[in-house]
Amino acid sequence: MNIWETYKGPKYHILGNHDMDKHSKEEVLDFWGMPKPYYSFDMGGYHFIVLDANFLYDEGKFIHYDKANFYVDSKIRTFINKEQIEWFKGDLEETTLPTLIFSHQSLWHGVKNRLTLQRIMEEHKQKVICSLNGHNHTDYHFKKNDIDYIGINSMSYQWVSGKYESTERFSKELYKLYGNLHHIAGYKDPLYAFVSLKSRGLMKFEGVKSKWMSPSPYEL
Repeated sequence: MNIWETYKGPKYHILGNHDMDKHSKEEVLDFWGMPKPYYSFDMGGYHFIVLDANFLYDEGKFIHYDKANFYVDSKIRTFINKEQIEWFKGDLEETTLPTLIFSHQSLWHGVKNRLTLQRIMEEHKQKVICSLNGHNHTDYHFKKNDIDYIGINSMSYQWVSGKYESTERFSKELYKLYGNLHHIAGYKDPLYAFVSLKSRGLMKFEGVKSKWMSPSPYEL
């Protein structure tokens, strides 16, 4: 956070599921200095919407992720609550600017009630440039009903299981310290991407390329 705060330009956060592994959502918001878990803002002639998909939906109730309470049946996790959906619909209706929509989990295939949000975006497809997310640890681009869905890779690794696991990528000491490390197929360099917004709603992606730590999933 000290390094993060040295950047003096505008900076924003999106809540991810693992932010609530050990803390409540309120504690995480306070730590990041986020006023709200979901919000929107205008900048440079564009409108940006940030969503919070960190909800359980159980027996008709939306429940905030809180101290790892989401390690349950996957069918009841990764939802966007009703109040937020109504806010999202009104916010998108109100803006006249080209819009980018951010969420940690994907509105393409991750969020369980994503079809409701997709329909709202499609009603305003003349405004929506794309939906951007992380979470899945892989790059992808899909297009549906004139809406682009773009996933950006993890900075450091892909989670693997079965025949792709290995205890040869890191030192023996690290494998003793971290019980899940055999699931980590790491990259040799940290990955990141710059996304530039051009005129007429065009986007340019410039990503970092790296190689797998050996043995790679392809080798295995």
